[in-house]
Amino acid sequence: MDSPDKTLQTKLWIPSWKFIIITVLIGANIIILRIIMYQDINYVNYSTEIKKQLCVSPSETQEGCILCPSNWLLYGDNCYYYSDAAQRTWNQSQDHCEMMGAHLLVIEDQEPQVFKHQILTQQTDDMFWIGLYRAGDGWRWVNSRHYDTSLFQLEVNSGNCALMNKHGYYTGTCNSKNRFICQRKAVKI
Repeated sequence: MDSPDKTLQTKLWIPSWKFIIITVLIGANIIILRIIMYQDINYVNYSTEIKKQLCVSPSETQEGCILCPSNWLLYGDNCYYYSDAAQRTWNQSQDHCEMMGAHLLVIEDQEPQVFKHQILTQQTDDMFWIGLYRAGDGWRWVNSRHYDTSLFQLEVNSGNCALMNKHGYYTGTCNSKNRFICQRKAVKI
C-alpha cells in the first residue's frame, strides 16, 4: 500500500526567478513596441494635417511643400526677410539674421535679383545691408564666395560693406545704420 505522502507527491511547478524576469522583459517590450507604433501612426496623421493647413496647394500626390517663417517672403527655395524700420550696423544685421537661422542676402545668380528689386520698389528709398563685404583679397559674400562682377555692378564709394536699394548696389561704412535683408533656405514638409 502506498503511503499518503507518495500519492500527494505531485510536483507543483514553481517558476524560477530567471523565468519571471524574462517574462516581464518580453511583456515590457511588447508594450513599448505598441506605444511606438501608435506614436508613428499619430505622427503621420499629424504631419498630413499640418500639410493640409499650411501648404498652399496640398494634394495626395504632392510629397510636401516648402514654407517660410511668418513675415518672410518665399521665392524659389529660399525665404527672405526685409527688416522693418530697425536700423542696424552691418555686423548687427548679420548677427540678427543668424539669430533667425539665416544670413545677410547673398546674390549668386541673376534670377532672384528681379524678385528682390520688385520687393524693394514697394519699399521706400531705404538702403538695405546685404551679405557682401570687402575682405583682404577683394569682395566676398558671407558664405565665403567671391563677388562675381557679372551679376551686378557695385558702385564703390567709401566703406567695406555693401548695401542695395531699388536703384542699385553701393558700398558704405559698415558702422552706419541701415535696414537689412536676411536669407535662409525654406523648410520642406
